[in-house]
Amino acid sequence: MKLSNKLRTNLYLQMGRCGMTTEYLDKLILLSIQKKNLLEKFLEKTKLQKEVIENEEMDKLEKVLLDKDEIISDIDKMDIIYLETYGDFRKKEGIDSIKEIDINKYGNLKQLKEVTVEVSDLLSKIDLLDRENIKLIKDKVGNVKSELKNVKSVQTAYKGYNNQDISSVLIDERK
Repeated sequence: MKLSNKLRTNLYLQMGRCGMTTEYLDKLILLSIQKKNLLEKFLEKTKLQKEVIENEEMDKLEKVLLDKDEIISDIDKMDIIYLETYGDFRKKEGIDSIKEIDINKYGNLKQLKEVTVEVSDLLSKIDLLDRENIKLIKDKVGNVKSELKNVKSVQTAYKGYNNQDISSVLIDERK
């Protein structure tokens, strides 16, 4: 699946090849902000998913899951760009981790760290809600299974009580 036109345009227009460290950081900040925005949309879809499951509107569930898949695809593509940029940044600075750089050296490094914390918080919220959704769907499936077992046992009992074996009936025609 392709990035949405608006997202792709923003990424490519605002992020040419980086030369200076601040440009790398600006690109990483932009990618992180856009990822945060996508994660906020994903969180809303996950909340909607919970409502759909609770209301047993399984016809709507497929649409919600497709929307979430599209968002995940966009995030995955952005993550690839982020990792490439981060790798280039580390090579240019000769570091193993961004934590090795003094925040006072680059003003925009603080903003990157703040956005990264926000992204991490969103991921935690999404994970928690997804776990709740999985438990909820398992409970719903468990209820359906037990209802089916009840139906099956009722059918078996019904067949047992209403089973008429005609072949064993003898008719005595002597009088």
